[in-house]
Amino acid sequence: MPHSLRLVKDEAFYRKQKEEGKLQNLCAVTSIKEFPGCRIIPNAFPYTKVISSTGSHYMVIPKKPRGWKIDRLVMWWGIQRIEKEYQPDLHIFKNPTYRQSIPSICHYHLIFFERDPFGYFVNNS
Repeated sequence: MPHSLRLVKDEAFYRKQKEEGKLQNLCAVTSIKEFPGCRIIPNAFPYTKVISSTGSHYMVIPKKPRGWKIDRLVMWWGIQRIEKEYQPDLHIFKNPTYRQSIPSICHYHLIFFERDPFGYFVNNS
C-alpha cells in the first residue's frame, strides 16, 4: 500500500502474510477489553511509523459483525466510552475506504503514541 504507516520491513512482512493467506480473522482474535457493542483487540501488524517503542496500536471491532452500516451505529456508544476512559493520549481513526486492507469488517484503529495501557505489547514482544 503506498504511503504505509508501517516501517518498510513491517509492511513487507504484512504483505507476505496476506499473500500467503496467513492473516487471522479479526473476529477470532481474543479481546483485550470489551465495551458496549464493540471490543478491543491487539493489532498484529501495527503502524510502526507512527508509534514510539513504548506506544501501542489496537483495533476496535464489533462484538457481532453485521455489516458496516449497522456496526458503525452499534459501536458508537462503545467508542465514546473508550475515548472518555483513555484520553488524552488516545487517537481513534478509521482508514478511508481506498486504504482499508480488511474492508469486510468494520474496524477502527486505536493508537497510543507513548504508552500501552493494556500491557499487551509490552508483555508479548
